Amino acid sequence: MFPVEGELHTALGRLPIRRAMPEEAGVVFELMCDAARWLADKKVNQWANLNNDGFRKFLDWRVANLWAYLIDHGGNSIATICLQPSDPNTWGETGDDGSAGYVHGLAIATSAHGLGIGRSLLKWAEQRFANAGRRLIRLDCIAENSRLCRYYSDLGYTEVVRATAGPHRTRLFEKAIL
Repeated sequence: MFPVEGELHTALGRLPIRRAMPEEAGVVFELMCDAARWLADKKVNQWANLNNDGFRKFLDWRVANLWAYLIDHGGNSIATICLQPSDPNTWGETGDDGSAGYVHGLAIATSAHGLGIGRSLLKWAEQRFANAGRRLIRLDCIAENSRLCRYYSDLGYTEVVRATAGPHRTRLFEKAIL
């Protein structure tokens, strides 16, 4: 049994949140692949690079650093999120100033869409970062994913800049939490 680090209150009831262990990197990867397939069906290219070796090593690195979390229901992991203490790769020097926590890899299994899990996970992340003394929470997404950008805006996140990350245009969002 893995130690629980929190819980979400969703339409499925209370769901435990726990750190993904290094041997579970494949579970995190599969959840992200499921979300990427769903997005691709909607003509959204959010995580097109999932199947390259570089991304898989990067994901393994996140899990090895114990930054990835899994949410379980009925014996299966149905969601994942990564909470990083810094992110200079995406945010430049600002991403290493200690003022914010960073969310990456938020993915919900297609079987669990529409149950409020994403919203609950972001609230949990906000509280976790606030408890750690961070005054901001930051995240990013592909600029063309207008639906996700609206979702973040509706949750109180403000777009602060548009950037280019490799071949992709991204939109960077933040929210004050303290």
